[in-house]
Amino acid sequence: MRETYLEAYSGKLTVSYSIWNIGEVPGVMDRAKRLGMINGEAYSTARSRFLSETRRMIRLGIALRNS
Repeated sequence: MRETYLEAYSGKLTVSYSIWNIGEVPGVMDRAKRLGMINGEAYSTARSRFLSETRRMIRLGIALRNS
C-alpha cells in the first residue's frame, strides 16, 4: 500500500474507490483486532492513518470518490 500511495502522491496514478470501501477497511481492521491479529495500538494507528490519508488524497485531487 505504501508504494501505491507514493505513486499517487507523485502523480503516477489516481486512486479510485467506492464510499463503501472506506467503511470496509476499518471493519477489516476491527476484526483483525478482535481476532488478536493486531493489538489496540496497531489498530488505532492503522485506522487513523488510513482515514487521514484518504481525506488528504481527496483534498489533493489524487483520489476519486465513486458512489
